[in-house]
Amino acid sequence: MTPAAAERRKSREKSPGMVSGPGRFVIVDVTSREEALAWAAKFAVACRCAQEVRALMPDPETDAMLRQADRRR
Repeated sequence: MTPAAAERRKSREKSPGMVSGPGRFVIVDVTSREEALAWAAKFAVACRCAQEVRALMPDPETDAMLRQADRRR
């Protein structure tokens, strides 16, 4: 086993008493699924792990709030 492979294996092992929980997530506001997949690929390289891409439903209230905030600038 190479040193790099040993390090990856060690990083996947749990420490005693470590509790499993949900992973971290990032919300990326993009205009297309292709752009979302491109960002996921960048994260996969940086994190050295698979990424999941999900579409979120638009929220009219949040959109209105953001438009109002943009007008104040």
